[in-house]
Amino acid sequence: MSFNIRYSNNHDGINGWKFRKQWIADFVDFQDTDIVGFQEVMDDMYPELQSLMPGYSSIHMPSDTGKPNGEYEAVSIFYKKENLKLLDSGTFWLSETPEKPSKGWDAIYNRICTWGKFQHSNSGKTFYLFNTHLSHVGENARRNASQVILDKIKNIAKGQPVVLCGDFNTKPDSPTYNYITSALIDSRKIAKKVYAPNYTGTPFEWPVKDNNIIDYIFINDKLEVAKFAAYAEQRLHTKISDHLPLLVNLKIK
Repeated sequence: MSFNIRYSNNHDGINGWKFRKQWIADFVDFQDTDIVGFQEVMDDMYPELQSLMPGYSSIHMPSDTGKPNGEYEAVSIFYKKENLKLLDSGTFWLSETPEKPSKGWDAIYNRICTWGKFQHSNSGKTFYLFNTHLSHVGENARRNASQVILDKIKNIAKGQPVVLCGDFNTKPDSPTYNYITSALIDSRKIAKKVYAPNYTGTPFEWPVKDNNIIDYIFINDKLEVAKFAAYAEQRLHTKISDHLPLLVNLKIK
């Protein structure tokens, strides 16, 4: 699963974090999700997610400090403890200096990619998950960040099964999307079954904006996609987030 859960904004009213956090945890639990890449996880949200998701361990690194505690966004990975074992992990920054906290190109904020190498408990097979959130304003930053990510994937995963997920703030007709899909595959495009609207970004407003796909789960050719879904979760006048959660059913070849 990939899920931008919207940062804890005090001005969100009935869509505020305090009204959505249990909903998010319940949704993940109901889907019986093995692994989730969350975006926009702030320092106050992380311990609450840990408490609400006791069956999961996690990787968490804020983008500002390079240390476990920080004020800026983390792209946290939560994985089910009984099904997956963490073998290795790390975080790099989407900038000219990816090994240290930094801001790249025309981005406004520090942006990062957090990754983990996992082993499936039953099969013993391993895979990598990379989780990111690209700049919401800078096309130059998004394009260059995607190059940093693909270079890191090549050097870290070395051809093993890879999932790259996140909020890319870029549409399917953009240079950034075209660059990423020159190396990886959009799982929505090759899934045997798809259950999803034509948008993933859905601000807390009505009506929703169509043709606004900006969140993706990319894979390499070592994986097969059985199903892809993007769920428009809403209750009366509230939404689970301002992005749809994406789910894929993957099999290692």
